[in-house]
Amino acid sequence: MSDFLTTNNLKATGAALLMTVAITLALAWLLFFARLTSNPFVFPAAVAIAIASTALAMRGSIRVVTLILSTLGIIFLALVVSAFFWDNSYDGNTYHQASILWLADGWNPAYEFCPADNIWSRHYAKGLEIIAAQIFKSVSSVGFCSPIYALESSKAVNFILYAATLLIVISTVKEQVASISRRNLVGVAIVTAANPVVVTQLFTFYNDYALYCLAAILLAAFFGIKRGDKMSAVIAACATILAVNTKFTHFFYIGVEWALFLIFLALKKQFKTMAKWAAAALAMAAVSALAFGYNPYVTNTLSEGNPFYPLLGSDIDIMTNNTPEIYADGGRIGNFVKSQFTAPNDEAWSAFPLPTSKNALTGIGYDERSMGFGPLFPWILLAALLMLLFGKTPRTVWLIVIATTGATFVFEQAWWARYVAFAWLIPVMAAISANAYARRGIVVRLKAVIYALALIGAAGPVTISAVKATATRQYESRLFAAASKSSQLRADFAGFESFGKKLKLLGINYEETAAANLDLNRSVFLFGKNDGNIYPTIELDAEGFDWLSAQCSGSRMIEFERRCPINAEQ
Repeated sequence: MSDFLTTNNLKATGAALLMTVAITLALAWLLFFARLTSNPFVFPAAVAIAIASTALAMRGSIRVVTLILSTLGIIFLALVVSAFFWDNSYDGNTYHQASILWLADGWNPAYEFCPADNIWSRHYAKGLEIIAAQIFKSVSSVGFCSPIYALESSKAVNFILYAATLLIVISTVKEQVASISRRNLVGVAIVTAANPVVVTQLFTFYNDYALYCLAAILLAAFFGIKRGDKMSAVIAACATILAVNTKFTHFFYIGVEWALFLIFLALKKQFKTMAKWAAAALAMAAVSALAFGYNPYVTNTLSEGNPFYPLLGSDIDIMTNNTPEIYADGGRIGNFVKSQFTAPNDEAWSAFPLPTSKNALTGIGYDERSMGFGPLFPWILLAALLMLLFGKTPRTVWLIVIATTGATFVFEQAWWARYVAFAWLIPVMAAISANAYARRGIVVRLKAVIYALALIGAAGPVTISAVKATATRQYESRLFAAASKSSQLRADFAGFESFGKKLKLLGINYEETAAANLDLNRSVFLFGKNDGNIYPTIELDAEGFDWLSAQCSGSRMIEFERRCPINAEQ
């Protein structure tokens, strides 16, 4: 274990994990351009290339056996955990899974119009979905588990990126702060890892978490690039390629991060270095968008006249219905502050100065419009500010914090935590700076406070998310079993086209019809609860319905009654 914890081994493993994800995307696009489709050999090949490349680049400074074992161990663990915890998110079960299943089913995004019946699969960036499709193909080809477990295992891309982030950040901290103790290194790791947006989205197919991960990775890479570290340059390239192809907004924010780095080099009067990296950044962006992002950037331009359609170049409005009334008339900063003290599903200021409702403690999830960073985030920010003010903070750290704060308010939806997941970098930078430049006094005490608050603030959301994901697996696996027992299955998928494709993967026949035509006495929801969203409704035959009722009604975790349309309406 101590051998793995050396700075070079941590960085090597983190780099190998990050490269695995980026190379999977690159190989997939090479297949697409060659008129081939998703392939089970892409992901294993990417793992092998990533490990071999890292071992070659860092030869003499790492133990290759340690690199191989640690990388493969983390990937295997990511696959197992992802397969066990099933996605219960709305977006994840609609367009994210639909994209993955269509890609795995033979859709070639380089030459073919997207067959998915939703605008997001057709026109949004889909890098992580392409990667997940390759993982799904690899796992399902082995035959160790059902197709649904194989699909869920493709969320491993989340955990691989998450692990890469922690390893790269921690190795960079060890390089920059040579005197940091192991206890404080653990503390910094906790703060880095404890972003509630990230830890709750790990169990879903949401991709906002990647903005924080890739922003943190790129920031760490910049410190290595300053020292002339070649592996840091590779890390920066991988992070840029992935960010451009994750979401349109990630393309924008990663560009802002590169611009700030170039400005920093200019302020240091390192003009030759600045020019070199400006050219490199532009080349990375071009390759990312034109090659590995051919769909959607090029295809959107050809079909709609705008690479960022429908975010730009359309009159499609996705924000009005997603904006709670409490934010309708407020400004960016005011709404951000309000969101930190408003519990999920409450109207306003229900958690000032500390949470007073159950929602504030149990409602934090992957997509909350209020308090998305958890109920303790305001106090984590306050502790971070005090640490920065009293910790002899250098100008570089202040520039990073100020830039992060400014970027948080670029778009109006600063209240929506998943849109500004990178805001968590502020306490991370405060914790790192305190270990580098403060040795005594209030800052040392505040370090322990921020470590504890971050740990406590993440423990609740990640536990609740894991419980909900487990409940989803238990219920859905029984629902699929009941469906297989039903001689007659009818369903209204309510836009969840991925559910129909899952039934086909399992060899279950069905008739698709409107909910009004279903017999509600033998119908159940796919997942979730009666929360105002429209979910698929599945009509089983009498045998299947009775079996599912017997399997689920006695389990508190399954909460079968909340999923039955009849009982939900009462």
